[in-house]
Formats: sequence, structure tokens, C-alpha cells
Amino acid sequence: MTSIGSSAFYNCSGLTNITIPNSVTNIEDYAFQNCSGLTSITIPNSVTSIGQYALSYCSSLESVTFGTGVLSIDSNIFKNHTPAKVIWLTNTPPSGYSNAAGTVNYVAND
Repeated sequence: MTSIGSSAFYNCSGLTNITIPNSVTNIEDYAFQNCSGLTSITIPNSVTSIGQYALSYCSSLESVTFGTGVLSIDSNIFKNHTPAKVIWLTNTPPSGYSNAAGTVNYVAND
């Protein structure tokens, strides 16, 4: 699997945490939208792009870790809920960084 398709986990309330496999390079629009039980997600270095509204309306989302490969993030990734902790493992925030700024941001090598 190299891509998590558009709306793949839309409205999946039973999903609580996820670590995206290293084979994935793209997370498409609305992939995890409205996953009300999702509390944390780890995005590996292999992911280079994240589509719009990918993690929007995830009301329980507390922590997101972005790997070093993320080059672009589309708009409204966290629409209607901003996680408390957003961790960036890259030195330079990707294009669209402001679309994914959380309450507390950590840049691992900064």
C-alpha cells in the first residue's frame, strides 16, 4: 500500500490510534475525517504529502507526529479541532505548515 485513499477511514469512530506504515507516501483528502475516537497518529518519513481535511473533525485527536518526508500539507487538515501536541521530526516545516500548527509544536532538530 502506497497511498491512503480519499475518505478511506471517514467516520471510523472505532479507530483510536494509528501508525502509518513506511510504505505509504501519500495521505489523500478526507482520509481520516470525522474519526471521533482517534487520539494519536504517527506519520512516517515516507509520507510526502497530506491532502485537505485529512484529519478534520477528529474531536479526540491529541497528538500528531509528522515524519521528515512531509513536503506539503493542504488546507484545513485539522478543521474544527486542533490537537494539543504536534511534533515535527524535520528541521524545516513543510509547505502548508500553518495549516497543521497545533497548540504546542515541537520540531525535533530545531
